[in-house]
Amino acid sequence: CYSKMKTSGIPIVATLAWDPNIPKLPNAYIPPPNHYNNIPMAMFKAQNPGLKKVWMCWTSAPGVQQQLEAEAAAWQSIGIETVNQGPLPGNVADYTGAVVKAKQAGANGIDCFGTQVQVTAALAKAVVQQGWKPLMSTGYSVYDPKFPELAGSAANGWGYGTALPNLNAELMGSTQGGKDYIAQVGHPPQTASDYMGWEMMDLAVQALVKAGPNLTRKSFLDALSSFHNFGANGLVPPFDIGSKTENGTCFTLQMIEDGKFVQKMPDTGNQICGGEYFPK
Repeated sequence: CYSKMKTSGIPIVATLAWDPNIPKLPNAYIPPPNHYNNIPMAMFKAQNPGLKKVWMCWTSAPGVQQQLEAEAAAWQSIGIETVNQGPLPGNVADYTGAVVKAKQAGANGIDCFGTQVQVTAALAKAVVQQGWKPLMSTGYSVYDPKFPELAGSAANGWGYGTALPNLNAELMGSTQGGKDYIAQVGHPPQTASDYMGWEMMDLAVQALVKAGPNLTRKSFLDALSSFHNFGANGLVPPFDIGSKTENGTCFTLQMIEDGKFVQKMPDTGNQICGGEYFPK
């Protein structure tokens, strides 16, 4: 994706790019991806006090090594050791060997922070086949709707710390952005994708309006660079997209039970905010 984005010059807006080189492109207005918050880790630890050592599973891709360092630092900040066995192959059907090796290394938790959904699902099946019962299992692609389908019953017990904007439903509904969302969709946002999707759509629309009727690539990019307190009219906490700083977020802990996501922490309707971002 990076080479195509670079050569095309097409303006890009998004909430996250996996490759840390993408936000550096002059045509990309995307928050930096290498700021990992330790709130999800703290929630998993609160749910599983015996959690001591987490296996970091990932496949090789541009930018993933930098993400590994940040993710590991976030775990270590709350007293959890990490195990890194190097990248997994992304094109095999059986990950039994890697699972056995991680178990023998003393890991009692799994963080597939850098694997695509088909790899995470295959790995989840291997964990069950080996009779391994880690205290927690999480991963970037766990929240993909395809994960429970691909992993089957092996998906149960996997979880994900879902980032949500720092606005509760009551406050969101009182803002113009919230009112606009509800008027168009018919109900408040239900997931992080709901918030972030509308946020980026609104950013693009507001930039188009600001660029004026004689639209050019330059005028559109100039408009994007001028937003330093953007919050989609109150739908999300304001952040400096013009300077490409991270979007403020809170979190909930979602776990898969019987193939469905269930919020485990905090109580439904609430969020946990704060934490530290990594790398420093």
